[in-house]
Amino acid sequence: MSVRLKIHRFDTKVTAWIKHFFGQNARVMFLFFTHMGDPLTIAAIVAGLGFVWVQTAESRYGIAATGILITVALGAGLKMLVERARPENEYSATLATFSFPSGHSNGSAVTFGILAILLWPLLSNGLQFLLVGLLAVALPLLIGVSRVYLGAHYPSDVVAGWLLGVVGVCVAAALM
Repeated sequence: MSVRLKIHRFDTKVTAWIKHFFGQNARVMFLFFTHMGDPLTIAAIVAGLGFVWVQTAESRYGIAATGILITVALGAGLKMLVERARPENEYSATLATFSFPSGHSNGSAVTFGILAILLWPLLSNGLQFLLVGLLAVALPLLIGVSRVYLGAHYPSDVVAGWLLGVVGVCVAAALM
């Protein structure tokens, strides 16, 4: 069986499971989560990091902002290189970019991962560490699932976005 066929089967099965598990009534919730990963949301967080960097002159904030920008730009470049069409449906018909990798998944994984790393030294107890860690994982997870549920992406696009985002987090963390 070819890799392309395996990916197609994976995408078909995971999409069907997500649609079945969450049903028809989850659309509003997933619209909320998808907006948490919008480019404007990520840009606002990057702008905030840039502001903190200018105010404090702490290089870790500059590395964080730059790391997010570079990772998101790499994802956008991959979209243009791969040129994978989006799933065909009413929701994706309004989207102008290609599908692979998911920019929302990439942007949210790198952004919320880097924010967690920045917050880590400021936390004082196990519950705070747990909450920040859970949010750093749960938000990109829900944002990625929202992209599949709404029909903007195939699951393999989302997984690729998450992986690229995690690589961005690792590189930025190593440089901080």
